[in-house]
Amino acid sequence: MMSRRLLALSGIGVIGVVFHHAIHWVMTGMFWWTDRYVPGASIPDFSALGGASYWTIRVIDQFFVISLPIFLLTTGFFVAGTIGRGDTRHDWRTVFNRIRVLLIPYLLWSAVYVAMRYVFGERFSISEVLAMVVLGTAVIPFYYVPLLIELYILAPFVVALAKKRWSILLLIAALCQLVVVTAAYKPFFPAIPGPEGVYAFIRGTHLLDLGGWFVIGVIIKLHLPAVKVLMARVQPVLMPAILIIALMALAEWNMLRNLSGKEWIATDLTILDKVFALLFVATILFQKNLTIPFSLTLGKLGTKVYGVYLAHMLALDITAKAVYHFLPGSMAYPLFFWVLLGSIGLFGPLLLMKIVKDTPLRRLYVPLFG
Repeated sequence: MMSRRLLALSGIGVIGVVFHHAIHWVMTGMFWWTDRYVPGASIPDFSALGGASYWTIRVIDQFFVISLPIFLLTTGFFVAGTIGRGDTRHDWRTVFNRIRVLLIPYLLWSAVYVAMRYVFGERFSISEVLAMVVLGTAVIPFYYVPLLIELYILAPFVVALAKKRWSILLLIAALCQLVVVTAAYKPFFPAIPGPEGVYAFIRGTHLLDLGGWFVIGVIIKLHLPAVKVLMARVQPVLMPAILIIALMALAEWNMLRNLSGKEWIATDLTILDKVFALLFVATILFQKNLTIPFSLTLGKLGTKVYGVYLAHMLALDITAKAVYHFLPGSMAYPLFFWVLLGSIGLFGPLLLMKIVKDTPLRRLYVPLFG
């Protein structure tokens, strides 16, 4: 039951990550490509900021910030079920097999994105290309893969500690979040003490920021009965809390944008976004009477997380630039543009995966998509 819900949750995460990343291009079209459909517009044009289309997209997107937390929590849950059974060699063999499955597609798709950037005029030294691969910066979301590799390497130690001292492990994760949150809010609240350089380093450390979701997944797997008892006590407040926190998170981000003194800032996860994600995941996994619509379809989609994650940015990039050149008027309707981007960003990779799997190219499926 729990595994089926996790797969359905992963399917929701796949949809969420594609549509969340599509926001980048929608906002680009709204603010920086306005001259393509409004004659004489000066760029950037923030006249649409705060309008009905803008807030419609922001409200919907608030429910898609859950994707990375879902992926990492799910990974922690399933990893805890495959290692930590007393055979150290088996544990490390499992870890390195997982890393190998991640690495080959990651390297191939990193090469694709570096080549694409080269075609569009960017030039890199060999050391810069190597840094892109190590840090996951060939394309923005690729930092997730080095992070995942780090978590797999730490997994045997995390699982061992979670079995014996899960409360200590959870405390460590909470303290890491406290450090990360302090660093994240430093640019908006200069009175926070400490050197900005240290805070900037912390903000770039994804392990501290996101590793806690992996830890939560491990703890849920290893202490599921106790977690179920706890969740049963808070079930009545989960759904109302989700809606309240979602509204507060929207207001919080708008407040931070105003504090920044800028017209626009990146929609990174805030502390309330993280609380929202935790409540959402808890509801999907532990709400007894909750029926997940299309759960079988979502479960199947959840098995294709990695392939979609690797390929969707290419689909989004191609679609956005095609619209810019051939259908610029459609960007005047941001919601339509967003649905178009998200649909192609999701179904494009799925179609490519199916073509590879169902043709003589099937031998390339695992190297390409994991």
